Amino acid sequence: MITITLAVGKTYAPRGFDVIVLVVFGILVTAAVSELVLTRRVPPRPAIGHYVNGFVVAYPWLAVFFAIVLGAMIAHFFVGLAPDHQAKRWLVDALLRVWHQL
Repeated sequence: MITITLAVGKTYAPRGFDVIVLVVFGILVTAAVSELVLTRRVPPRPAIGHYVNGFVVAYPWLAVFFAIVLGAMIAHFFVGLAPDHQAKRWLVDALLRVWHQL
C-alpha cells in the first residue's frame, strides 16, 4: 500500500483507491465466474461474448456510445496521472503526436 500511496500522491485518497480497485476486480471476477458457470453447464449455454455480440448487432449506436464512454474513462485515468497536473496540455500534446503519426 505504501507504493500505491506514494505513486498517486495527494490526488487520490488511499481508501477511495482501495475501493475502486476492489470494485474493478470484483466486476472482473464476477464476469469470469459467470463465464465459467455458463459454459460448464449441461447442456452448455452460450458464452458471455455471444450475448454481447447479440447486443451489439441489435443496438449498434448504443454500443458505440458505450465504447466512447469507456474510452473517455480510460483517458480520464491517464490524464489524471499527468505530471504536474497539467492534464489539458499533456492530453493535447499526446493527441497531436498521435495525429501526426497518422
